[in-house]
This record gives sequence, C-alpha cells and structure tokens, in this order.
Amino acid sequence: MTILVRSRSLASISMVVASLLVTLQTPTQSLAAGGATIVRAVTNYFGKESASEATEWLTKMGGKEVAERLTTKATTEGGEATVEQIAGLAGKYGPDAVRGLDNVPALRPVLGAIDELPESQIGPALARLGAGQSGKELADTVTRYGAGAIRAELKHPGVGVRFASNFGDEGIAIAEKLTTAQAIAIGRHVDDIAKLPPTQRNALLTMISEQSDRFATFVGDFIKQNPGKTLFTISGTTVVLANKDAILGGDEIVFDKDGNPVVMSKQGLVERAASRATTEVSNRVVSPLVNVFVPLGAIVVAGFSGIKLYGVWKRQQRAMAPDQEPK
Repeated sequence: MTILVRSRSLASISMVVASLLVTLQTPTQSLAAGGATIVRAVTNYFGKESASEATEWLTKMGGKEVAERLTTKATTEGGEATVEQIAGLAGKYGPDAVRGLDNVPALRPVLGAIDELPESQIGPALARLGAGQSGKELADTVTRYGAGAIRAELKHPGVGVRFASNFGDEGIAIAEKLTTAQAIAIGRHVDDIAKLPPTQRNALLTMISEQSDRFATFVGDFIKQNPGKTLFTISGTTVVLANKDAILGGDEIVFDKDGNPVVMSKQGLVERAASRATTEVSNRVVSPLVNVFVPLGAIVVAGFSGIKLYGVWKRQQRAMAPDQEPK
C-alpha cells in the first residue's frame, strides 16, 4: 500500500512537471527547459519521502508560477548558466532558494555574493532575501556592497543591513566587530548619523570603531535618560565630539532649560542624583511626618499652655482665699 501511494504521488509530480513543460513553451526552447530544470531541482530537494509537499508547493503555493518568473529573469540576465546556478541552489535549499532569488531585483550580483558565503550561511541568506520588502532592501544593499552586507545582516538580523546601507564597507566592518546588543544600541542612531555632514559622520564612525563597547554604553544610557530625544543632530554631535573622552569615560549628555545639549560630569551627575534622592526623601518621608507631627505638636503645646494657665489660676485663688475670710 505504501509503495502504491508513493507511486501515485510521484506520478502526480511527473504530471505537474509535464504540465509545466507545456506551459513554458515559448519561442525559445531554453526557457522551457530552464523552468523544468528549476522545478525538477525543487522536487529532488523534497525527495520521494515528501512527494506530497512538492506537489503542494508546485500547485497550491504558486511554485509553478515562481519558477516561470524566475526562469524568465535568469535567462534575461545571465542565460542558461544562471538558470543552472539557480537550479543548483534550489536542489540544495528548496523553495527558500527559489523564493529568495525571485524576490531580488537583480540576480547576478546577488548570486555572486552568495558564491562568496560559506555553505552554512547560504540557506539563511536565501531565507532573508525572500522576506518581502526587507529582503528586497537587503538585495539592493548586496548589489552595492557585496557579500559583506549579507554577513552583517545574518550576524545582526534586522540591524546589520542598516549599517551596510548607511555606511557601506565601513559600516559592514563595524557591524562585524559588534555584539548584537551593541549593534542594537547603536543601530537606533545610524539613520541620524548618516544624515550628518561627512566630517561629523566620519568622526563618529571612528569613535564607534575604536570604542564600540563604551560608545554603545553611552548611547544606551542616553536613550534611558532621554526617551524620545534625538542626540545626533549637528549641535548634539558637536558637543559629543568636543567632549568624547569625558563622554566615553562616563559623563552624560543632558539638555538645559532651553533644550540645548550639554555635558554633565560624573560629579554633577552624583550631585544631581543626591539632590533627586533628597527631594524624594523629603516628598515621601519628611513631608508626611511634618503633616502629622506639626498638628500634634500644636496640640501638645496648647495642652501644656493650658496646664500652666490652670496652675497660675489655682495659685491666685489660694492667695485670695485668706483675704476673703471674716475678721
């Protein structure tokens, strides 16, 4: 029974492939052959044990249409050699390869970059390239900067490509040095840094490259202390660069009453923290105690004064008593 079911599944795949061959008949026989080659590679990837999955991908998940579209694009850009290269990737990585390469605007530079990757990174790279609009953006960046953009994105998903797209090869080199936590902290600011004049932008990139750990700590602390504030404006960057040693040593950027960025030294930060603590203690402890004990003290004073007055009155009464006795 198992053999019969498997035979039927394989027969259904054969019918789909045959149908595809008919569908792909165009004025050029190479186009039809290329489409069949890619389809056959995907079915081989699924193997006999997953024949039903191959059929589902081809018919229900649009695999047939994707193969047609990808074959046309590959033939136009690179001819039969490009089709064969894609088929080789499809045979190893299945639908991810077809979906990822169908999503890229230009095949040849992306295929060239994939050739430079270690085998362990090719599958994840194809999956990232197939991720909708973000995959297209990654492909555009790869077209400009090569395999390094893919490596940066794989190391820091969702962040690495921003270093590459904003700063090119220098951004890729920085991303490869960072931990993911550092990349996330600094990555919140890369779009603002990219908009700065070249002199300021390059100086900041040098700071990041040479002091990545301390720079990530600095910008992370800034975000915590100043939610919603933008640090890397021209004026803010001027303050940072003029005080970079102090800032990387633990000083912070704060905003004065007019909203201008200024450096607060460690001593100033301690004093400010102490002032905040004093105010907090006053608000939470001293004020409630005052509210309780001041009225209580007034009652005690009033009571004590009353007792004193009563004693005076009693003495006056005793002093007057002899004068009132009959003679």
